Amino acid sequence: METVSSLASAVGNQLWVPIERQITYLVYYKRNIENLRSQLATLEAKKKDIEYLVNESRNQLQEPNEEVQQWQKSVSETEVVANAIERQASEDKGCCLDWTLRYKIGKEAAKKGMIIEKLIENGKFDKISHARPTAGFIPTPVEHVEGLTSVEWAMDRLKSALSNERFKIIGVYGQAGIGKTTQMKRLNNQLIQTNQLFKKVILVTVTSNPNIQKIQDEIAHRLGLKFDPGRSDIERAYDLSTRLKQEETVLIVLDDMWKSLELSDVGIPLDHMGCKIIITTRIENVCHEMLTHLRIKMEVLSDEESWMLFKEKVGKIAEYPALQPVASLFLRECKGLPSAIVAFARKLSIEEHRIMSENAALSKLQNSLDYPKDADTKSFLVLCSLFPNDHSIFSLKLFLYGFAQGFVKVDGALQRTTNRRLSLIRRLNVPCGRGEDYAKMCDIVRDVAVSIAMKKSIKS
Repeated sequence: METVSSLASAVGNQLWVPIERQITYLVYYKRNIENLRSQLATLEAKKKDIEYLVNESRNQLQEPNEEVQQWQKSVSETEVVANAIERQASEDKGCCLDWTLRYKIGKEAAKKGMIIEKLIENGKFDKISHARPTAGFIPTPVEHVEGLTSVEWAMDRLKSALSNERFKIIGVYGQAGIGKTTQMKRLNNQLIQTNQLFKKVILVTVTSNPNIQKIQDEIAHRLGLKFDPGRSDIERAYDLSTRLKQEETVLIVLDDMWKSLELSDVGIPLDHMGCKIIITTRIENVCHEMLTHLRIKMEVLSDEESWMLFKEKVGKIAEYPALQPVASLFLRECKGLPSAIVAFARKLSIEEHRIMSENAALSKLQNSLDYPKDADTKSFLVLCSLFPNDHSIFSLKLFLYGFAQGFVKVDGALQRTTNRRLSLIRRLNVPCGRGEDYAKMCDIVRDVAVSIAMKKSIKS
């Protein structure tokens, strides 16, 4: 009998515990709701603190840790459900109580409160973020004009060679200003779009005084490799070579080389089929010394290509008739070098407003010089151009020089001679810097004068 009684007591206890728990959901309904609201407020504050730290890490180009992102996701999902429970509780304030609904809300509030409590505890992170993985490609801003045949020919040949297993080391050479660096940046951007040949492209500037450790550091940085302090040059080269061999495919561009460099001293492996090297240099012999498997020469632009590049950079002012002789003169001096043409075009673009305002005056000036009867004015203009740029010229000195050259004549009357001197300056439309007794040629007028002088020299 005692055994039966003990068994009944045990069964009763087992049944009462879950029943008691269910009753507490109803009895402690109000406390559960208040506890839920308090925990929600604590969780919201914790969430804002974590969001601030995450945003700060992203400002430093770091990525939040995976556990942090998962925690933020769980918080967002939990808050949605908990807020819905809290809203239901706020609406349940009538006189006619729905005990079934209260039981349900109280139970959900208690369980959700336990989840929130755990989230608050789990929100204590030792570390919020980590450094981003090294990018395989880094887009590089580059200016390029389509349709330059000589450039496209070299680039097509280079891209074809990169697809050929026979060419491991490729040399690109050409004189300074030909655009080697620009085209390497452009190649980098094109490889980003295709993302087929290489997983990583690393551009390193070598310069005339190569620093092997600096080159190693730049390559290692792109690979996410950090050298241990105190490692010797040989050990650093070994570490870098080992790391590069872990890359399935990688292209290393050694830009602006002035003399040969032992790739093994740097740590660039020659026995890794997935690693290709491009060197750029202005000295063809460097390509030979580096034992390149293919050498590509970048040629200067033709006259037509030079004008096309110039027009692309300066826009509509290239069509100004008064400017074209000057532009043609300067483009000849650029000798087909893209960097020189772009530099000249930029200078003109900066001064576009001034050029537009002077365009009418320049046209008038050039037209007036085309008439044989105005030979003295033409000679006077050329004489002005012999003075240094931006120089204030004393008009009497100009007149005396003209007299010595024979194209300014004195007719005996001092006043008439003075009037003639000032009239010549006004006819040239040359702005005076210090009153009417001084002449000061603006840059563009002086360029026109130089152009005319050169034309006369060529004809003679």
